[in-house]
Amino acid sequence: MNGEKSSLFFAFIDILNHCKSLNPNVKFLQENVGSASKLDVGIMSRLLGVYPARLNSELVVAQQRDRYYWSNIKMRKDLFDMVTDIPDPTDRKILLKYVITSGEVKEDKHKALMHRMYYSFGHKDKLSEKAQKYIRDREKFGNTIIYEDGYLRMANKIELCRLQGFPDDYCDILNLQQTASLLGDGWTLPMIEHILSFYAVP
Repeated sequence: MNGEKSSLFFAFIDILNHCKSLNPNVKFLQENVGSASKLDVGIMSRLLGVYPARLNSELVVAQQRDRYYWSNIKMRKDLFDMVTDIPDPTDRKILLKYVITSGEVKEDKHKALMHRMYYSFGHKDKLSEKAQKYIRDREKFGNTIIYEDGYLRMANKIELCRLQGFPDDYCDILNLQQTASLLGDGWTLPMIEHILSFYAVP
């Protein structure tokens, strides 16, 4: 673990330990990308006292989002360790073509939202050759592209909200770049609802 994300995680551990000193039964939920190294997953698991469940939001939205979730909301003992015991949610079979507002797509699922996806896209004319080249390059880098009337485009604000399971108007006060940043760094709402459904109120 290194850099800013490492600092944020250790700050979370400090806060969690303080909360535990006030309430030993406090519940927590921590998330990290599915591509995290085994070393990082091991370090985080030891500090949190529980190993994660690995869940992919593609089961509840039209987006691939492979993530580790650590939580003591529901646990089981696996040999010598405690493990987050949250099963996969039911597959809602939501395809990307069902959530786009217009156009066509090649993939069944949008690739995971990245908060920097729209940072360099400052072209005012989205149909200009420069803008279209930028989008073609994004496709090479793994971004999902939408084909519309002979042109290429990336997901719009409404589609970004739907891909994370939020209402269409959730980001109305934000521009496209801010929306991509907010949602790309956020949690998938239906997945969090699924995890929290296992919390039993004392």
